Amino acid sequence: MGISIIKSAGHAAIPWLCGTVAELIVGGWLVDRLIRRGADEAKVRKTVLIAGLLVGLSVIGAVFTKDPAWAIFWISLSLSGLSCAAPVCWTVPALITPKGAGGTVSGITNVFNNMSGAAAPVITGYIISGTGSFALAFACAGVAQLIGILSFTMVLGSFDPVPDPEFVKSPEDDLDRQSTGVLSQSKAV
Repeated sequence: MGISIIKSAGHAAIPWLCGTVAELIVGGWLVDRLIRRGADEAKVRKTVLIAGLLVGLSVIGAVFTKDPAWAIFWISLSLSGLSCAAPVCWTVPALITPKGAGGTVSGITNVFNNMSGAAAPVITGYIISGTGSFALAFACAGVAQLIGILSFTMVLGSFDPVPDPEFVKSPEDDLDRQSTGVLSQSKAV
């Protein structure tokens, strides 16, 4: 859009400032306040998560503008929605995993998040170099967003914890115990 590198740094800070404020107020303070006041925890978290992801789709608006101010507006709005959803996303592993598995699942989740974060600028660079425009890159971000929304609504379902694993005894376990017991008795004689 004809903005110098120096000026673009200031423009790039605006969406992140908006996102930080939105995350603190909506994703943190508001969610905690509603839950403390007795609202259904799962409903509050899922509403903020899905609403934030839907607002994140507004990045598509940046595709249809040639005005830097409007591009910053759409990107700021999108990042604010995503930032509201982020704290809820970070709590999901602790809410749904069996006792003691939250850290492991969070770690695995963060590995894939970081791999996506590392791949996104590379993919964006290839798209821009091939098309000469950010339009397809923003459209791809919107598609990824839709996949995320569908995953949280259709795959995750509820925030009910997965039950702790229990030892399930199979017929082979009985045979192993019997043969071990017989063996140890014969050695004792």
